[in-house]
Amino acid sequence: ISAPVLASFRDTDTRPNSLITRGSTGILALPGLRPAGTTGVTLNGTTLPVLAAPLIHSPAATAITAREATLGGTVTADGGARITERGVVFSTNAANRNPIIGGTGVTAVKVAGTTGAFTTSLTGLTPSTSYIFKAYAINSQGTRYSIAWTFTTRSALDILGPTAPQLRKIADRLEFLYSRSTAAAAAGASFQVEWSDTLATWSTAGVEQSVVSDDGTYQQVKATVPAGAGGKRFLRLQIRP
Repeated sequence: ISAPVLASFRDTDTRPNSLITRGSTGILALPGLRPAGTTGVTLNGTTLPVLAAPLIHSPAATAITAREATLGGTVTADGGARITERGVVFSTNAANRNPIIGGTGVTAVKVAGTTGAFTTSLTGLTPSTSYIFKAYAINSQGTRYSIAWTFTTRSALDILGPTAPQLRKIADRLEFLYSRSTAAAAAGASFQVEWSDTLATWSTAGVEQSVVSDDGTYQQVKATVPAGAGGKRFLRLQIRP
């Protein structure tokens, strides 16, 4: 329709509009109208499609570790126009409590696709930090965001399990048992047992490690270390998240 955008129309309007002439064709754009089941507006007996910004819901944060998280949302309707972009925007709570594209301290991550559920994996987050995010979608009628959702990354120390380390000597070897987070290990955290006789330098020579049990949450790991002949040997567990 070669007429101004009819932003004043509502889904209950039945009033005629003199700017629309008989025989006009095109798409009626109502930026302020939320679809909510309304797919068209009838003008002089002709039903025209209604365009609106996309509908997006269900922000979700899963698989949260000290430095990673999986975020997503669901585009439930395209508003009658093609989705040109979707994704998530996030920031720390301290930097910005209302993240939008281009906002101060806000990072936007695009995710391929149009309607339906989607997720994206974030890396390089800061341990023990509160974050806030929204899912978003864009079409020719504008950008729409989900409600804001918050999550807090785990402490870097959470990658260790609840069981206290155990140490014993077997023949000429030291056996060191410790527990660690299964998720942290799967996410690439490095766990390395090292030994020293002086506390000045540390070595991994002769150190062997193996997982002896895994309940899906924590792994029990056994490390064996040469006992040495000096009468004393110090062990440490070095962790890189």
